[in-house]
Amino acid sequence: MKVFSHYIVTRFNIKSEGWVNDKNGKKVNDFIWLKKRYDLFKKFCLPSMQTQTEKEYSWLVFFDKDTPQEFKEVNECIRRELPQFIPLYVNDFLDFENTLREFVFENSHTEYIMTSRFDNDDCFHEDAIGAIQKAFVKKDSTIIELSKGLTMLIEDENKLAKRENVFSGPFITLIEKKSDINSLKTVYDCEHTSWGDLADFIAIDNKFYWLQTIHDANISNKLYPELTINKSLLKGFNFNYNVRFKISYMLFVICKNLGVFRLKNIFKNA
Repeated sequence: MKVFSHYIVTRFNIKSEGWVNDKNGKKVNDFIWLKKRYDLFKKFCLPSMQTQTEKEYSWLVFFDKDTPQEFKEVNECIRRELPQFIPLYVNDFLDFENTLREFVFENSHTEYIMTSRFDNDDCFHEDAIGAIQKAFVKKDSTIIELSKGLTMLIEDENKLAKRENVFSGPFITLIEKKSDINSLKTVYDCEHTSWGDLADFIAIDNKFYWLQTIHDANISNKLYPELTINKSLLKGFNFNYNVRFKISYMLFVICKNLGVFRLKNIFKNA
């Protein structure tokens, strides 16, 4: 029997005064935004959770209490298909934080609690949750970080980039020793970038365990410079999306990897 309870925590469409528009100035959380976000969710996030090799976890997904009924019905369908999926409805971010702590505390009957961040438009490798749980240690206030991942542009064209040696990034898990509800923090106690000075870190860097999608409704995600055309890196992510690289992109990456552009600059400056 495991000495910890593991919760994957996703914020879907919670109201926030600071989150009104996406990076293109378009309104978030309206019906059109929700429809597009559910489409992304079903293509990337959901199938990656349905195919996890480790099944012993709970997936807490937080929604605005005023989410339209038709989307709530979608959530119930997902819950029937994936028992680990637990939709929770809250008023705002403060209610989210309180509800998360209360739910986790009341439903955990183990010595330790693990809470993991996971955005609704991102994707886990099928072995990600298993890797996190294998890295568990009996040490309070410890962060387990998946420090290698991928970013993929999914707009008019596809581009793929590697990210390595990430520190205090968005794919972190907090280990806490359960005592009382007032001392329980959860991984959302602060921004992911702030944990670096607050906890000990365990880095998992043996595989690319996460995929961030880059699309027009992102708040701040961006494609990173280490571009690749190696589709084998996507094996095990199990998303419902056909990745196609344009010939121009493939040629650019090949030339970049061969150092063609670097040589061009050397001769230009000679």
